[in-house]
Amino acid sequence: MVERFAGQIHAAHIKDVAPAGACTDEDGWADVGHGMVTWAPVHAALQKAGVRRYVIEHDNPNDHRRCARRSLATVQAF
Repeated sequence: MVERFAGQIHAAHIKDVAPAGACTDEDGWADVGHGMVTWAPVHAALQKAGVRRYVIEHDNPNDHRRCARRSLATVQAF
C-alpha cells in the first residue's frame, strides 16, 4: 500500500500494539517501539515513499510523559 501511494503520503500515523496479555491497563497498546511492530521495514518503506513526518498515537497511555518520551526516542532513532 505504501509503495502504491509513494509520493502522495506526506505523514504517517503510527502506533504500536503490546504482546498478548501485556499492557492490559493500557488496553493492549504500547509506546511506539516497545510493542510488536517491526519498525525497520515499515520506516524504510515510508522513507522510500517520501514520508518525512510521523504522527505518534497511543490510545490509552497510563503515563503520557513516558509514552511521549519513549515513542519520540524511537522515531528519532529511525
